[in-house]
Amino acid sequence: MSYEIIAEVTTEGSEEPAKIRFSYPTEAIINSLQLRTHYRAKMIKDNNGESQLDDFAIGSDEKDMVKEMLEEGIYEIGTAFFKMADGVDNSIFFDSDLEAELDAKSSGFEIVNRQAYNSNLLPAIDKKILSCIRYFCLKKWWAAVASPDDVTTNTNEYNSLLRDLKNLSFQLRKPAMT
Repeated sequence: MSYEIIAEVTTEGSEEPAKIRFSYPTEAIINSLQLRTHYRAKMIKDNNGESQLDDFAIGSDEKDMVKEMLEEGIYEIGTAFFKMADGVDNSIFFDSDLEAELDAKSSGFEIVNRQAYNSNLLPAIDKKILSCIRYFCLKKWWAAVASPDDVTTNTNEYNSLLRDLKNLSFQLRKPAMT
């Protein structure tokens, strides 16, 4: 579970609403992307039948580039939640320890907890966010290494997941609309 429900905080002169934080350890995402590209690269063969791991798999040398893709993805996916983040300071965060609140550097976003929705939605939304992040990065990676078929496949999957995520997140907004 990568989400956390945080109580309202009121201090003298400021108020932070109750919120839900969706956070994903940056290194875990990068490791997942490395694994996925490694398996895919094993299937890509040159004319001699050799796997193309060096050319297509994410290695330790490419981590900085993948981090840039991850940051771009966090901000793009996070925009789907802007309407639900009104009143939350710095609702989108990237590779942050949130002033030592998180165990590891993480990326994600926070939304206002309206507490009127079906809490069974949270695990589904959590998994969709993580999948969106992965496929966003994968489509960017495959574009960077010039693999157009993989770009198309991962872009289609990303778009489908993002559409599903927006539909699920609407269920979180509905109570605030009534």
